[in-house]
Amino acid sequence: MLFDFVFKPVLFTEKTTHLMENQKYVFLINQRLTKTHIKYFFEKFYKIQIIKINTTNISRKKLQILNIQNYRKLYKRCIITISQNTLLPSIFLTK
Repeated sequence: MLFDFVFKPVLFTEKTTHLMENQKYVFLINQRLTKTHIKYFFEKFYKIQIIKINTTNISRKKLQILNIQNYRKLYKRCIITISQNTLLPSIFLTK
């Protein structure tokens, strides 16, 4: 189901807290999700009215454990702008 594709509900950094004041929320999601999937997921399951969706792919970083080199998982960062009169559910706002 689509619930498995949202890895971290809301990122809490200094930049994202400034974005939250403008009704913009940042999520880490699976790389395979498109904007239409994201919009469908939030509007259907959480009844949030979405105005705009911005997505960016995050580049992979190398990990080295002893002599083995691997890469981190692929993520996509999603910035969702919601309407002024709607609120994000408290499920997403827990750290």
